Amino acid sequence: MDAIEEKLIKKAQKGNKKAFEKLILQHEDHIYAIALKVLKNEADAYDAAQEICFKIYQKIDQFKFESAFSTWVHRLAVNTAIDEYRKLKRKLQKEYSYDQPITEDGSTMKDFIQDSGDTPESNLVRQEQIQMVWEALEKLKDEQKNIIIMKDLQGQSYQEISESLQLNMGTVKSRLARSRIALKNVLQDMWEQSNV
Repeated sequence: MDAIEEKLIKKAQKGNKKAFEKLILQHEDHIYAIALKVLKNEADAYDAAQEICFKIYQKIDQFKFESAFSTWVHRLAVNTAIDEYRKLKRKLQKEYSYDQPITEDGSTMKDFIQDSGDTPESNLVRQEQIQMVWEALEKLKDEQKNIIIMKDLQGQSYQEISESLQLNMGTVKSRLARSRIALKNVLQDMWEQSNV
């Protein structure tokens, strides 16, 4: 960290808005890139980047100069972007239309859970299974849920996850394996309880 950045941080911590704006300008491209990587959508990424900047403003007095400011910003950005992703997913779950496109190629939820030969009963079962998976995800620890979302729902590579979470590749793979086992266990418990 150079002396100019340190001076700007200290001024921002005392409430100097101009100093904070100068600081954010140095990191805004990186913040937006993180938001875009997590949310996969420019408009949502822009909104998340605004939220990240607001969080940095709120928490800048908690920065203790124990790491590089860029590292602190990166962690806060990743965590905030993942929170925003979860909020959007919950909102979509409540608001999506069965026939509304949910992927870039125009696929709908109906396309995912309905084959031409399916009966209404089997479609209902699939819908319930999808809902159960979402409920199970919500019961996991944040770090478990986040890594499953990043890998299995967003399709991020191990390398991308490694960079986003600042973990080495081996840690990412083992954490993902443990998280999937945890998800499986939660699902088994939910299945057993629903069949009691």
